[in-house]
Amino acid sequence: MWIIGGATPTTATLSSEVWSSPDGINWTLRVNWPGSDYFVGVAYGSDRFVAVGNSGGAYVSADGMIWNPTSAPTDHQLRGVVASATSTRFVAVGDSAVAYADLAPPV
Repeated sequence: MWIIGGATPTTATLSSEVWSSPDGINWTLRVNWPGSDYFVGVAYGSDRFVAVGNSGGAYVSADGMIWNPTSAPTDHQLRGVVASATSTRFVAVGDSAVAYADLAPPV
């Protein structure tokens, strides 16, 4: 599974879209949130994807296809996210912020 967040697969235009692909060639738009929050980082760990946005938003998905907003521990701009290799923790970094959270997968 390939995931792109924050841009379309064919352009470098910033967006609030999340796309997925089984092969990296054929892409399907999964979600496009209204507003100005665009995605800047996606990570996978503990059987879920987490995407973070420039407005401090965080979104979680168990399968990369259905995404749900979740509470992020900051309202600062986020620039990237990584998953811990040994726990359920995700760490996001951004402008004047380092945030971490144990984000549960959607039910």
